[in-house]
Amino acid sequence: MDISPVFGHRPHSLFFTLSPPLPLSTRPITYSQSLSSNSVNFTMNNTRTLRTQSQDSPKSKEYTSVSQQARQSAILDIQQSSDVLLALQRSGDMLQVQDFNVVMRQLGKQNRFKDLSQVFEWMQQHGELNFASYSSYIKLMGKNLHPNKALEIYNGIEDRLIRVHPSVCNSVLGCLNRNGKVEKSFELFRHMKQDGLVPDVVTYSTVCLESPPLR
Repeated sequence: MDISPVFGHRPHSLFFTLSPPLPLSTRPITYSQSLSSNSVNFTMNNTRTLRTQSQDSPKSKEYTSVSQQARQSAILDIQQSSDVLLALQRSGDMLQVQDFNVVMRQLGKQNRFKDLSQVFEWMQQHGELNFASYSSYIKLMGKNLHPNKALEIYNGIEDRLIRVHPSVCNSVLGCLNRNGKVEKSFELFRHMKQDGLVPDVVTYSTVCLESPPLR
């Protein structure tokens, strides 16, 4: 009997060849890496831009300082001028409402009532008025302001909130009382309340108590 040779099963080894890692410069960039890189670059560029702008632009404090200096010079120009109208034409456009109120108070302290009236009239013509402007002017003028003129000024106020402001109403009513127009003051007071005035302590103590019906 022929015996065929038997070949044993010899294990075969498999070999894989791994390619060397790509250098960093040649590695493919994934989508997420690209977005991250672009985001970093944008942030850095944006930061540099903002930093450059902040370095190149003047400081806001310097702007404020210059503006305040210019306004202060304009205030002094009007207060110290012997010709207030000329000074207003020269420096009036640089001032704000609160600046004009400062000018009026200073002129009132100096008893320069003619100049005070010129400043107030200039403010009326240019629409530079608030409730403090009306109140201050009427108070500062005192008995130098005719009660009819005070009424004319009050009736010319178009802003309802200013018309019923306690400070303005108290000034007008006080002007009438100081000039002996007590009955007229009380009559106007009732109209003011109908328009929406909410009287304060000053209103009752300096105006209403002077009126015959409340004595």
